[in-house]
Amino acid sequence: MVTMQDTDKPGAVAEVEFSNLPNNSERDNGTFEMTHNGITVAVTFTWNAFGSPDQIEVTAPEGYVAVPPVIEVSERGVGTIYLFSGQPGV
Repeated sequence: MVTMQDTDKPGAVAEVEFSNLPNNSERDNGTFEMTHNGITVAVTFTWNAFGSPDQIEVTAPEGYVAVPPVIEVSERGVGTIYLFSGQPGV
């Protein structure tokens, strides 16, 4: 499951959290968009077989940066990518 929400991370404007549930499979591979507070990111999900960590990559819109842009998360684990603004006053 992938969610995008507010964050407590200093300086970040949002976070994308990936909970690697055991029901993910190859059919979930692909790219989709998520929007939070008017900021839309592209999320690419890559499933790996046999209990290997799955991966998400977040592509931030112009003026923002995803840190880190890619994470691998073990089965039943949770990982977070933070979104920072490069725009003054945002």
